[in-house]
Amino acid sequence: MFKIRNDKGYALLIVLLLVVFIMIISATFVTGSVSHAKQERTVETNNMAVVAAEMGVDYYKTAIVNEFNKEKSKLQKQVNDEVKSLDGTKITKEDMPIKLEKIRQKVQTDLEIYLKKVVPNIPLPIDYPISVNMKFDKLNLLSIIQVSKGVKIEGIISGYSGGEKYKKDLGFDITFEVPKINNGESSVGETVIDFTNLYPNPSGLPACNNNDLTNKKCIGNSSTSFSKINNSTVYIKEPYTVKNENNKGFNGSKIYIDGKLDVKNMNSMKDVSFFIDGDLEADKFNGQGISNSSILIKGSFTVKSHILLRNNSKVCVLGDITIGQKLDIDNSSKIYVTGTINKTHKNIERVSVSELSTKCKIVGDVLFNGFNWNNNHEVNVEYWPIPPVIPN
Repeated sequence: MFKIRNDKGYALLIVLLLVVFIMIISATFVTGSVSHAKQERTVETNNMAVVAAEMGVDYYKTAIVNEFNKEKSKLQKQVNDEVKSLDGTKITKEDMPIKLEKIRQKVQTDLEIYLKKVVPNIPLPIDYPISVNMKFDKLNLLSIIQVSKGVKIEGIISGYSGGEKYKKDLGFDITFEVPKINNGESSVGETVIDFTNLYPNPSGLPACNNNDLTNKKCIGNSSTSFSKINNSTVYIKEPYTVKNENNKGFNGSKIYIDGKLDVKNMNSMKDVSFFIDGDLEADKFNGQGISNSSILIKGSFTVKSHILLRNNSKVCVLGDITIGQKLDIDNSSKIYVTGTINKTHKNIERVSVSELSTKCKIVGDVLFNGFNWNNNHEVNVEYWPIPPVIPN
C-alpha cells in the first residue's frame, strides 16, 4: 500500500484562512468605529440644540430686561409722586403702611399690564438664524403673573440643530421685584429723600393767589410773590427768583422749587423744609438765620455773604457749596455735601449720595423710605426632560 506524501497547496490554504480571519476582525473594528463615530455625531448635534436653546434664553432674557428698564423710571416717578402727595395729610401710624402698600400694589399691577403688552411682541434677533444648522424659536410665553414680591414671566425656548432633526426645550422664568416702600429704616414721621427728584409734580391743587399764605396748600409759578409763608405747603413749578425783597419770613412750612432758587436775603426761617430741584443762590442768611429747618438742594449752594444755622438745622447738598464770607453753625446743626466746599467746620460732613439720603431725613407727616428697583433680577433656567428626536 502506497501513502501520498505531496504537501503542495497547504501554504496557500493557510494564507487564505489568515486573510479571511484578518478581514473578519478588521470589519468588526471598522463597524464599531463607524457606529461610535455616528453616536458621537448624534450626541454632538443634540448638544448643539441645547446650545441654541441657551442662546435663545439669553437673548430673550436681555430683551425683556431692556423693556423693563424703559418703563422703570416712569413707574418709580409714579410711586414717588403718589407718596409725596400724602405730604401734609394726617395719617395714623397704623394706616400709613396700608396706604404705602396700596401704592406699591398699584405699581405692581401697572408693571404686569406693561409687560403683558410688550413681551409677546419681542421679535427674533436681526441676525437670525444663528447658522444653517442651528436656530431657536420665538419665545413660547406661558404666563405673566403677579407674585408676592413682584411680577413673574415664564416661557419656553426651543433650540434646534441639524435642520430640525434635533430639538431641545429650555424653560425659564424671570421675576421683577417691586420693592416695599416702607423698608423699616425710619419711623413714622420721617421722609427719606430721593435727591435726584426733589420736586413731586403735584396735581389738583389750587393756585397760590395771595402774598400772605397761612394754612394753605397750593401751586405757584415764577411770577408769584410771597411776603410770608406760614404753616403751608407751596409748590413752585419752575425756577424762582425773589426780586428786590428782603426779610422773607417762612415758618412751619414746606416749599418745593422745580429748578433754581435765587433769593437776596433770608432773615427768618423757622421750622421750614426747602426742597430745591436745582441750585440755590443767596446773598445771605443772617438775622435770626435758619432755625430748626432743612434745606435740601439737588444742585449747588452759593451764599455770597453770611449763613447762620442753629437749633437742629441742616443743609444737604448734592452738588458743591460756596460760602463767600462767614459760616456760623451751632453744635446742633449740620451741613452734608457730596461735592466740594470752600470752608471747613467740625459740623460739615462729606458724604456719598446714598449717605446723603439717609442723613437728611425730614421730619414730617409722611413715612417714605425710598423706592429703588432691584437690578439683580431673578432668572431661573430649567432643562425640560424631553428626549431628542434621533433619525433612523
